[in-house]
Amino acid sequence: MARGYDAFISYARVPDAGAAEELRRGLHGFARPWFRMRALRVFLDAASLSASPDLERDLQRCLDRSRFLIVLASPASARSRWVAKEIEYWLATRSPDHIVLVRTGGTLHWADGRFTASDAVSPALAGAFPAEPTYLDAPAGMSPDVIAKISARVRGRDVDELYGEDVREHRKAVRIRRVAIALLTTLAVVASVTAVLAVRRSREASSRQLAAQSVQLRPSRLDLALLLAVRAVALAPTDEARSGLLGAVLESGRGVRRFLRAPGDRSAPFDLRVLAVSAAGQWVAGAHCPAANNGPGDAGSTDGRIFVWPVTGGDGTPIVLPAAEGDTNVCELAFGPDGRFLLARDASGRVRLWEPRAGTGRIVAEAVEDESETALIDGAFAVRRAGVVVFLDPRTGADLATVPGVAAVTGGGRVVVIGADGRLRIRDGARLVTGPALGIDAERGAVTSADGRRVGLFAAGRAVVADTATGRAAAGYPTAAVAMALSPRGDRIALAESGGRVVVHGGGPDRDVRVPVPAGMTVGQVVFSPSGKLISVTAGGGAENLTVRFLIDAATGALRKVHWTPWARFSTDESALIGWGDTGITSERLTRPVPDEVISSSVGGTAASPDGRRLALGTADGILLWDLDEPGERPALLPGSVGGAYAVAFDGTGEILVAVGAGGTPTVWQVDRTGPPFRLGAVPELPGASSPILINDGAAAAAMTADGTAVAWDTTTGREQWRLPLPGAAGATGITVARDGTRIAVSHSSFGRSGLDHRTGTYAAGTPARLVTDLPGEVMASTDGRVLVGVDGRTNEEAVVYRGDGTRIRSFRLDALPRPYTVSTVLSPDGRMLAASDHLSGLAVYGTSDGRVRIRCPALFGPSVTGGGSMRFTPDGTRLAVSGQDGQLHLVDTTVGTCTEVAAARLSGDVATFSHDGRTLVTTDGEIVAADTLAVLGTDPDPFGEYAFSADDRHLIHLDDEGGTRRIPVADDALISAACAVVGRGLTETEWRRFAVPGTFHAGCR
Repeated sequence: MARGYDAFISYARVPDAGAAEELRRGLHGFARPWFRMRALRVFLDAASLSASPDLERDLQRCLDRSRFLIVLASPASARSRWVAKEIEYWLATRSPDHIVLVRTGGTLHWADGRFTASDAVSPALAGAFPAEPTYLDAPAGMSPDVIAKISARVRGRDVDELYGEDVREHRKAVRIRRVAIALLTTLAVVASVTAVLAVRRSREASSRQLAAQSVQLRPSRLDLALLLAVRAVALAPTDEARSGLLGAVLESGRGVRRFLRAPGDRSAPFDLRVLAVSAAGQWVAGAHCPAANNGPGDAGSTDGRIFVWPVTGGDGTPIVLPAAEGDTNVCELAFGPDGRFLLARDASGRVRLWEPRAGTGRIVAEAVEDESETALIDGAFAVRRAGVVVFLDPRTGADLATVPGVAAVTGGGRVVVIGADGRLRIRDGARLVTGPALGIDAERGAVTSADGRRVGLFAAGRAVVADTATGRAAAGYPTAAVAMALSPRGDRIALAESGGRVVVHGGGPDRDVRVPVPAGMTVGQVVFSPSGKLISVTAGGGAENLTVRFLIDAATGALRKVHWTPWARFSTDESALIGWGDTGITSERLTRPVPDEVISSSVGGTAASPDGRRLALGTADGILLWDLDEPGERPALLPGSVGGAYAVAFDGTGEILVAVGAGGTPTVWQVDRTGPPFRLGAVPELPGASSPILINDGAAAAAMTADGTAVAWDTTTGREQWRLPLPGAAGATGITVARDGTRIAVSHSSFGRSGLDHRTGTYAAGTPARLVTDLPGEVMASTDGRVLVGVDGRTNEEAVVYRGDGTRIRSFRLDALPRPYTVSTVLSPDGRMLAASDHLSGLAVYGTSDGRVRIRCPALFGPSVTGGGSMRFTPDGTRLAVSGQDGQLHLVDTTVGTCTEVAAARLSGDVATFSHDGRTLVTTDGEIVAADTLAVLGTDPDPFGEYAFSADDRHLIHLDDEGGTRRIPVADDALISAACAVVGRGLTETEWRRFAVPGTFHAGCR
């Protein structure tokens, strides 16, 4: 059933449409309960009727459902046919008592029981009222008073009562609105916070995912691992992200200088298999030659481009030297000594001289039918081509000389050219020496001694040793040799025949050695060891195409060793031999019967440092680096190693190592930093001095000399900063320097009649130094030096509190724990609390102002028995870190007055120190830990020594037991800077999509 109306408004649309709508809205809202939409339901045709084919019938239906008829009386309504019809229908069916007249215009006048002289009254109302009706005046619009009176009439209520109800409802509505607004605001805030938390949780989840991917990639793609870890920390610095970044940076800190992979479409589209490094290590060049270094794979591809990278500076983008028409794969590269020019020989024998920074090049030698006729002469800026050797100026690129010759060798800085006429032409710097005819054409080959003073040539039936200073023959030997070697000083020559006979001439009686070459094999190489004491004879071939190497004592001819690798390198002292081939790597001991060590990995590129002290082998697992001075040590697997490295090269100093392999990704290492990461410098060792300690937030180290002098050194340069004699400090066993450098504390320990006696002297660090206090026991100081606390070193049962000037204030017993023997004590940074642990499992914290116990933890976890290192306060003193006998580090809240543990974690070391902001701590075992969660972020691989955080907490300074110092980045921004400096590029869009990095693409490092 349709709902009824409280009132029906009858009006003339012109001019009363506005007044009618105003009245309708007023009746809807006056004294409306807050929980209802309208106080009264009012019919107004403009708002209540829908389209209809029978308007009059619809109006009558609505009149039937209305309780009151409100007539807006005006001259227009008096003339309105529809107003008259509505009044007539109402009077025909309802009482005139429910008609409300509201004058909006014209006049109303009642006389003699009817309206007379009234132009606002519809004729339909004539005689409708038995008595004069009450009407309301609203010529100026529907005032609140008019609306209130009409509402009271319709509701049957007093106007005053309705006014009060309206006020009450209004106030109630205001209150409800305020509550609703507050509730909505709260809900909006909650929704916003929830949304923010949801975004944060999403970012944290993505951060953890990227961190996990970074850890997974670290062994094989350290550059990508660093980039993903940087992005993970940028998304959200979760413990996992910080741990991933710290671990990757610590790994790269073991010698990785830079990754040179170029961004975008300028990266090498193939595997680089040829490599050259300039003498000073400032430039790296790579090219593609499928046959180089026996590399597998894309032998059919041809690309003559050369990629040249600067090792320092720039964004890692290479200079691309284009291939001209007719150029093939480049198979040899050589830089000039200053790195300005680059020689490149392709597979056809064509040689170009490039100036990479200018991007220009010229042909030095044209392609030939037999490319082996053309070669770059190792160690000299020269090119051998058919019949001649061309020398080039390495600083200008100009031709210097063209010397006739069919072969050339180098040694000791000299280039020896062997002519077809049997003459030697030796170029030594700018000097060219031509010797007499030697009567030999060197068809079998030529070698030089290591010092360059001798050259040996051999052909069928004869061998000659000549002096490279004059080109004259020094000795000649009739022989059917197939291989020849000169000792390092050129004073001995070894000639090998195909059947295994080796004859050693010079340096004493000739030695005639018979080497047991297996049937079917032929001698291919004979080489002296670096000292000349051993000779290596290599034979190969046979049914299984194997290689066997015989080591012979050059002095006695005795056979020392037989091994089965095609290539080998002696250790510096020649006590070991590193051998390698397709089947693996062996480390063989030559001086004692120790089983050979075998590494099952095939070898690609190889390189030895110019001084012969290091050997680098490119394996499927990465780059193995041997220190040939320490043959007993295992090789180091370099971090960021390129798996399947096809080419490896040292620079001229032997300190820079570069490897390149799959995907054209060169990696550069600083070889002298492949040990503990982030080596900084060293502090000199003084005989008889105490062990040095870090001071000034790790910027310096200090020690006490035996005569009582305090000495400090800069931890970066190792230079002495100051030297300060301390009166009465001779024989001191330890030193502590305040953070601001104004106070020095010196400890003395000695055995007396009653046990170990301790004394501590504090000095004002002036010139000269002034003794301020001389106190018994081990004395601890607050950060500002205003509070000193000494503990009896013999019984550890009493603490004495002093002012900074040594004035005794009070003493109290350390008896809060049931077991009186105190193992260790530590003072809070502000000097207000002293923590003490017993020898089993107790911990107590005392207030130094009154000696009262603040916290007691009996038999809870038990500090370790390692002394003072077992406990540390956070810098603000609100937490105490305790290394327990249960193997865990416990973090105790010192502010609540009860033994409250806030975190615990199993760590291997005691707390060494906190960062100044208290966010990070480091343990004595090198564990770098988030102080709030005790999550291990990373571990320093070389932890022995002392740690200190830098003043800005961005770095951790380490001083090892031998005085070496390191500067390890630990703050997020420092780690990101270190990572980006090594990688030298950002993520590519392809990598961004591959690892599903959230958000808009951003390279990360630039």
